Amino acid sequence: MEKRRKKTLARTSICATSCAKLLTVVALFAPSLLSFQQIFSPPEKLAPAARTTVVEPAPKPRSRDLVRVYSIVKGHRPEIAEAEAWRIAETILEESSKRKLDALLISAVIQVESGFQDSAVSPSGARGLMQIMPETGRALTRALRHEMGVRAAAFKPEWLDNPFVNIRLGVYYLHDLKKQSQLEIDRANHRDSTPLGRAKTLTAASRATRRKPPHFPGFSPAHQLKCAAGAATPSGRPESAKSEGRSPKIDSEKTNPRFSTKTSSSALRI
Repeated sequence: MEKRRKKTLARTSICATSCAKLLTVVALFAPSLLSFQQIFSPPEKLAPAARTTVVEPAPKPRSRDLVRVYSIVKGHRPEIAEAEAWRIAETILEESSKRKLDALLISAVIQVESGFQDSAVSPSGARGLMQIMPETGRALTRALRHEMGVRAAAFKPEWLDNPFVNIRLGVYYLHDLKKQSQLEIDRANHRDSTPLGRAKTLTAASRATRRKPPHFPGFSPAHQLKCAAGAATPSGRPESAKSEGRSPKIDSEKTNPRFSTKTSSSALRI
């Protein structure tokens, strides 16, 4: 019997090196072999793709007020695009509802001020749809700096030519005027609710409604009162004598015989 070769360290290292080389060759050439197999293999039949139908979302229904504002905008500016007209109408409705104002009132103001011409400039320098002065626009920008996200120092008069910026500033300006007038009304009501305020109000009303009698120079106060009441006229004749054409001398003779110009029979006898 042949004796088995004893395992030594050198033989073990040689076997390990050969196995590592074989594995390296397989790892290097395996991807190329797979690519060749895919190239020369018959193509697989692909299943037909299922048809997908895109469902467009239904248009959002527009409110009645929005349609009315849009008709006003389009009636005065028929040349602008539909999308821009709808955006202007939506801006008017949104800002008016935010400031608790009537959208038709804002539309009427724009119609009177500029006729919905966003590039209108007045001789005094007012610009835009609502004809805002540059100084007023800068002050409104300062008041709305948090909402608009801009600083008042960065304001430019050309911003007023933007219809959406102009509408926002103009609606806020009308809202501020309405708030100031409401404060004045509340102060007046509070002042009139106090006893002293009511007394002042009644005194002022009585002075306003008090009428002085007409003054006729040259006549006594009693005669002036009769003239004011309509019982006599400034000329001294009653209304009946004036209407009939008789002189006051004849009437005085009938009423008072002492002023008669006729000579009585007793006086002749004397």
